[in-house]
Amino acid sequence: MVSLARFTLFLIVFVEAMGHGLVLPVLSDFFAGEPVASALADVGVSSAGVWALVIGGYYLLWFFSSAYLAQLSDSLGRRKVLSACLSGALLGYVVTALGVYFASLTLVILGRLIAGATGGALPVVQASFADQSTSTADLTGKLGAFTAALALGLMAGPILSSVLVSPVVMGAWAQPVAPLLIAGLVTTAALVLVSLAMEETNRARHTTPFQVSAVFLSLWRVQRRPTVIKLGMAFFLFALGMNAFYIYLESFQRLRFGFSVAQISLTFVILGLATAVAATGLVRLMTPFYQRIPMVQIACGVMALFVLAYAANTLPPLSFMFMVPVSVAFGVIYPVILTLLSKSVREQEQGWVMGVAMSLFVLGGGVVALCGPVLMSLDIKSLLFVGVVSLIGSLVVQLTWWREPDVRALDPDVRPDL
Repeated sequence: MVSLARFTLFLIVFVEAMGHGLVLPVLSDFFAGEPVASALADVGVSSAGVWALVIGGYYLLWFFSSAYLAQLSDSLGRRKVLSACLSGALLGYVVTALGVYFASLTLVILGRLIAGATGGALPVVQASFADQSTSTADLTGKLGAFTAALALGLMAGPILSSVLVSPVVMGAWAQPVAPLLIAGLVTTAALVLVSLAMEETNRARHTTPFQVSAVFLSLWRVQRRPTVIKLGMAFFLFALGMNAFYIYLESFQRLRFGFSVAQISLTFVILGLATAVAATGLVRLMTPFYQRIPMVQIACGVMALFVLAYAANTLPPLSFMFMVPVSVAFGVIYPVILTLLSKSVREQEQGWVMGVAMSLFVLGGGVVALCGPVLMSLDIKSLLFVGVVSLIGSLVVQLTWWREPDVRALDPDVRPDL
C-alpha cells in the first residue's frame, strides 16, 4: 500500500509534468492573440520573437535551477527544497494567470521566469527515491513509478488544457486562465501534503554555504566525473530525441492528419498509459533477469526505428499504433539510465546527479522548443528526423563509451540479485 508520504511524491511528479502541458497551449494562444500581437507590432516587435525569448528564458533558468536546487537538497534536505520549489511554481502560475487575464505581457514573462527559477522539484523527488531505496532493483522500481507518474502528467496536461478552454465542453466556464488555475490548485494541494505528510529522506546531509557561483559550478562539476559524462551524453541525446517527438506532437498530428481534439487526446492517452505500464510493469519484470545496459540499448534502437516509422507514415490509424513502441521504449530507458547515474556517485551526491540529469533533459527540451517551429516550417517531418538522429547518436554512445570498465561496473551480472 502506498503511504501518504510516497503519494505526495507521486503527486508532485504528476502536477509538475501536467503543468507543462497545461501552460504551453495557453501561452501559445496568448502570444498569437490579437491584443498582444497588435501591441508588439505597434513597437515593431514580432510576437514570435518574444515568444522565443520567453521560452528560452524559462528553459535557461530551469536548466540551472534543476541542477542547483537538487544539489542544495543534499545539504538542506529534500523536504525544504521541495516546499520552496512548489511555492515558486504556485507563484508562477498565479502571476502568469494574472498576466493572461489582464493581457499583461510583463506579468506573463515574470510568471514564466519565476517558474523556471524554481523548477527543481522533479530531480529532488528522484533523489528522495534514491534515498529510500534498499537495492539497485528497488531503486529501478521506484524510478519506474516516478516515470509512470511523469507520463500520466504529460498525458493529462494537454487533454485538460483542451477541455478547459473549449466552449463546447465548458460553455461559459471556458476561460484561457482556467488551466493555470487548475495547475495552481493541484500545486497547492501538493504543497500542503509536503508540509503535513512528507518525512525527510536525506539522512546524509552535509553543510554547504550558499554561493551565487554554485548555481553554475554545480553543472561544471561534471567535467571531473568521466562516468557521469558518459552516461549523461547518452541521456542528453535520448532526451533530445524524445522531446523532438513529444513537444510538438499535437501540432504535427493536427497539420499532418487533421486530427480533432478527441483524436489528439487519444494519442496522449496511449502515450501516457503505455509509458506507465512499461515503467512499472515491464521494467520490474525484466530487471531480475536482464542487465540494464542491454535493456537501454535495445529500447533506444526500437525507439529510433518507430519514430522514423511515425515520420514516414501517411495513414492516420497507424499513428496510434506507432505511439505504443515509442512510449514503451521511453518507459524503459528513462528509469534505467537514472538508476545507472544514481549508482555512479556517492550517497551524499544523489541530489546533485539527479539535478544534472534533469538539466540535461531540460536542455534537450529547450533546444526543441526554440528550434521546432523553424524546422517544422521548412518540413513538418524534419523535427522527427532530428529525433531519430539524436536517438541513433545516443545508441552509438552506449555501444562505445558504455563498454568501458567504469560504466560496465555499474551493471553487474544479474544472478546475485536472484
